Amino acid sequence: MDDLASLIADHFGGTVGTVIKPTEGKQNDNNNNKKTKRKNRERELVLNLTQGLDVRTMTPELAEKLNRVRFYGKGKGTIHYAWDLMPFEKKVLRGIRILKRFVAKSRHSCYVLVGFDTTFEEDMYRIRRLEECGVDPYIMRYHNKDRKTNHFTRWVNTHLWRNIPFSEYQPWINAQRKYGLT
Repeated sequence: MDDLASLIADHFGGTVGTVIKPTEGKQNDNNNNKKTKRKNRERELVLNLTQGLDVRTMTPELAEKLNRVRFYGKGKGTIHYAWDLMPFEKKVLRGIRILKRFVAKSRHSCYVLVGFDTTFEEDMYRIRRLEECGVDPYIMRYHNKDRKTNHFTRWVNTHLWRNIPFSEYQPWINAQRKYGLT
């Protein structure tokens, strides 16, 4: 089962994070070197996912492997993926549905790129769609200094979206009054 980390890394081009042998405490760069990959499969390994996976390429076989692999590091066991652009909607949601069949919803987290070729309404739509899927969103801003986007980011990333509609988010209401925003 420990060689699953290498198999998963192979699927994503060997760049998903670091593979660690806990007994040695050493980190081995998970690169595309065939010799490194073979050695990783032969040893007891744990996967540390340091970036989002491309959920659009998810298969039932990969989802089952992700559920069985041992994880290391902050957010241990959380599987991160991204929904960057609106045209990816069908593939992203398909991948999430596959992943949810094998991995508990508490282990899902989706990076949502905002401020790059999307409107505020599209950004809100993606947050709501992820909410319907039982997935925690995490906003990643693209060089956006817009006050509304900054407040939206805080509202989502602090999980206030679960309890307070954005229209009732007091810091945004205060900013609208102070700066004459709508």
